[in-house]
Amino acid sequence: MADRDHSDAHLGLLYGPSGLAVRLLRATVIGWWIAIGVSAFLYGLIAKSAAATISGSVEQVFSEPGVSGTGAAEVLGVCFLIEAILIGFVAAGQVTAARAEESEGTLDNFMVRPVSRSTWLGGRLVVALVGLVLSGVAAGVLDWLGAASRHTGLSFTSLLGAGVNLVPPAIVILGFGVLAFGILPRATSIIVYTVLGWSLLIVIVGGFGTVSHWVLDTSVFHHMASAPGVPPNWETNGIMIGIGVAAALVGGLAFMRRDFQGS
Repeated sequence: MADRDHSDAHLGLLYGPSGLAVRLLRATVIGWWIAIGVSAFLYGLIAKSAAATISGSVEQVFSEPGVSGTGAAEVLGVCFLIEAILIGFVAAGQVTAARAEESEGTLDNFMVRPVSRSTWLGGRLVVALVGLVLSGVAAGVLDWLGAASRHTGLSFTSLLGAGVNLVPPAIVILGFGVLAFGILPRATSIIVYTVLGWSLLIVIVGGFGTVSHWVLDTSVFHHMASAPGVPPNWETNGIMIGIGVAAALVGGLAFMRRDFQGS
């Protein structure tokens, strides 16, 4: 059988920087979506039975993040914290992927063509934001499917709102990652995962009541309402989104003015 010295070109999504970003990241993001969706569905399945068994010291731990009582909504209010952390990893991964394109020289191929830095970075951020929003929506919808199958009585709108409530902390992480990418590109991964890890550590330690509120306020997850145990605080969410957008704008302006830096 004769060998083929060429193969058919696969040009799907290769219409520009944003399409390439989707193509390069789709496997990783889909993997995170599967983890988020499966865990959310499982939390919905166990929420009712878990609520019936919580008592004593376990009940006290569940009440610390701002949740009261032991109903299914209160249990899911804590479970959604884990979902928020997973979505935070999605945000961090978007920033480190953008930095990898620069450090590996892939970005140079765009800059020698009629593609501006703002177009490239803006496209990456749009892709990242869409991915984060879809992550939150998927968490809320699949959690509702699991909860509805167990007749927990939680409405679709309340769980969808709880899913969207997971997005603002991830936007803050994304914004600080872009800020690091613009100012200290070689330290992008260290900074963005430090923000994520610190926020996770503080909210875990704070659950035992041993941390002052000044320290707790440094965690992006601490500012997230424990929905659906309590209603989402959309005012606070708006402030977090504003902080993330402001950090991204400063990082973007710094990126426009600096030289490319390899690994």
